[in-house]
Amino acid sequence: MKHLFCLLALLTVSLVWAQRPDATVKATVTDAASGVPLEYATVSFQDTTGKLPLNGGITDEQGMFSQKIPAGNYIIAIEYIGYKTITLPARNVSGVVDLGTVTLKVDGELDEVVIVAERTEVEIKLDKRIYNVGKDLTVRGGTASDVLANIPSVTVDVDGTVALRGNQNVRILVNGKPSGITGVDPATALRSFPADAIERVEVITAPSARYDAEGQGGILNIILRREKTLGLNGNIALSAGDPRNYRATANINLRSDNFTVFAIGGYQDTKTLGNAQFDNNFFDPSLTTQFRGEDRRYDRSRKGWNSNTGIEWLIDKNTSLTYTLFLRDNEGINDTRNQAFDFDINSDLLDGELRTEDEIRDRGTVQHQLDWEKQFGEDSDHRLSFTFQLENSYSNEDNDITEFTTVPVETFREAERERRVDDQREIRLQGDYVLPMKNDTQFEAGFRLDFENNNTDYRFLESMDGIDFALNTDQSNVFDFDQKVYAAYAQYGTKFNKISMLAGLRMESSDINIQVIGAGLQFDKRYTDLFPTLNLGYAITDRQDITLGYNRRIRRPRGRFINPFQSRSSETNIFQGNPDLDPSYSNQVEVSYLKRDRVFTFGASVYFSRSTQNVNTIREDTGLTTEQGLPIIRSTPVNLSKQDRYGSELTYFWNASKKFRVNGSFNVFRAITVGSFEDQVFDAENTSWFTRIAAKYTLPLNIDFQTTAFYSGPSETAQTVTEGLLSINLAFAKDLFKDNATLTLNVSDLLNSRKRRSQTTTETFFQDSTFQWRERQITATFTYRFKQKKQRQRRGDGDGDFDDGDFGTP
Repeated sequence: MKHLFCLLALLTVSLVWAQRPDATVKATVTDAASGVPLEYATVSFQDTTGKLPLNGGITDEQGMFSQKIPAGNYIIAIEYIGYKTITLPARNVSGVVDLGTVTLKVDGELDEVVIVAERTEVEIKLDKRIYNVGKDLTVRGGTASDVLANIPSVTVDVDGTVALRGNQNVRILVNGKPSGITGVDPATALRSFPADAIERVEVITAPSARYDAEGQGGILNIILRREKTLGLNGNIALSAGDPRNYRATANINLRSDNFTVFAIGGYQDTKTLGNAQFDNNFFDPSLTTQFRGEDRRYDRSRKGWNSNTGIEWLIDKNTSLTYTLFLRDNEGINDTRNQAFDFDINSDLLDGELRTEDEIRDRGTVQHQLDWEKQFGEDSDHRLSFTFQLENSYSNEDNDITEFTTVPVETFREAERERRVDDQREIRLQGDYVLPMKNDTQFEAGFRLDFENNNTDYRFLESMDGIDFALNTDQSNVFDFDQKVYAAYAQYGTKFNKISMLAGLRMESSDINIQVIGAGLQFDKRYTDLFPTLNLGYAITDRQDITLGYNRRIRRPRGRFINPFQSRSSETNIFQGNPDLDPSYSNQVEVSYLKRDRVFTFGASVYFSRSTQNVNTIREDTGLTTEQGLPIIRSTPVNLSKQDRYGSELTYFWNASKKFRVNGSFNVFRAITVGSFEDQVFDAENTSWFTRIAAKYTLPLNIDFQTTAFYSGPSETAQTVTEGLLSINLAFAKDLFKDNATLTLNVSDLLNSRKRRSQTTTETFFQDSTFQWRERQITATFTYRFKQKKQRQRRGDGDGDFDDGDFGTP
């Protein structure tokens, strides 16, 4: 009877609420001293009659709030953690009520302490998904590469190569722009940037025209931490791990009324142990050797530091000027031991050899960035912005290679030296203009100029006695890469009823010149292309949405794919770039569905892409042999094929209770490749999948426990079959000193199973290989926050927020 009475009371309140006419309340919440918008401020409504439940919502990134409520008399409260609450007297709310700009002052009783909230795991917008990484314990003391490896839809293979939905051609941005943080070699650069400096990652699978057309797989936008609260605050993190993993990271912010100084810096001293095995079976009966086994061991040490510092000047309430300086300096020592044994057809040992590499690498980056932004009117989306970047990077590599015969008698064979100097210079200028119009309509236009030059001086020396070295002019060359990209775009966004639309067109003109000085090779490539984009959103209900995205993308070959210098780690297995590669193009479409409530968020997507002039890596017999008569096998990229790629993705976030949360994703895709090269057919069909699940539970004594499991299913190309891969990470965290500090212990690759196993078959050989970049690692991290406190749960729904009013602005 008691339960029946409660149910009837609830139905009565609901009917009373539903019969009231709707009213709309709008407001903008800002910091009283600086005028900075306060995101996630809470606006709540208390019915004066006491018959209706408390209602409310939170502000967006611009500090803006808009919500429909039943007309009536309400007490309105505006709150933000660390600020004094403003309570407005009871007032009649009907029609459209605009509270204007509400300014909140820092609560002096809190001694200017900032309370840092753990934000919602995922936010869904018209053209992107935003994953907040603050709650992920398994990446603490880790790197940006570890952060990306834990993002749904994203995989990071054992080489450090990032892929989005299985596609490795991904554009990585920082704060919405290209950055020296990702470096000339993104896989290496991401391993050196601290995870603690990252606030969130935006996964953009259907980019609007505002973004570069580069990146067929999509865009990953890394957003760095920036505190907007007045005063001095920040945090310091110290890590120690085994194998050697010593890191120190600091994030400091000092904000006054007109100036903000920010600094993110880190130092690392790490050692990475890895291994690889290659077993080659040769089909040529004329060869004495029918089988070769190689066992390769890696010992990589890296020391270095990086910093991203800057100052922001609020010239007036609507104009800002920001200067940012990024610096990086890293020194790496890579020791490789490659032990090889040759056997005849009867499995009798013929000979053995040892090939050692001692490589010292010094890398550095200096990037200057100047941002100017003008807002036309307070709290207006009407704005104009310009960005100028100047980046200089260098890399010096010295590699000493020595070969010994170990069977039947240990003897010195030969020695080699590689000297490589890379210099890269890049200048970027970008402008963007946003014009809000009537009826939830917005127009945007902009341009970008990108000038890049990369010069590589490679010298290869040989010695038969290990003392006197002579320059090999056939292998030594200077590689000069020069690229200019001119781009302009325009896009139009609007909302009508439950439908949101963002349509755009981008033009990019490319001028590329490649020279291999010494070899007499030169390649000039010029092309101008149009890239249309379309994003549609439909709000089925307040908590159900469906989106449609279409875009055309380009992949310009670069880096090791076009550099013709050969790798030297193995005498019989080499990689060589192809400077004559052409760009590939793709047309992509995806449909996504999202349903959410207070405890559960579910998303599903289906997608399709067709790419032409697709770049694939093939393996071929060079026709050359070693001194022992073994064939030299070369891997090289070519414009091989047309590829159709389609798949589906499921994601979920379940806040089961205050103590237990689970999220996961499942992605399955199929690729159909049609192509041939030098009369050899490389047609292939491949179906693969990967899944990730993460669970977080609060144990007794308020110890947080988190585990993440990832499995990548087997895959297949025309020549290579790759087996499935499983890895598991886990972490424990405990807050200390009244939540001013956190101690975290995490284990990366608990089972030591993150290994790539593959089999490659050609007309002349069969290869079975295993590769592991990093063995299992254990790391402890201590984080201390000054004038910051940790807030476990902020007010609000805590679920994903689909913002169909965001027209693609990062």
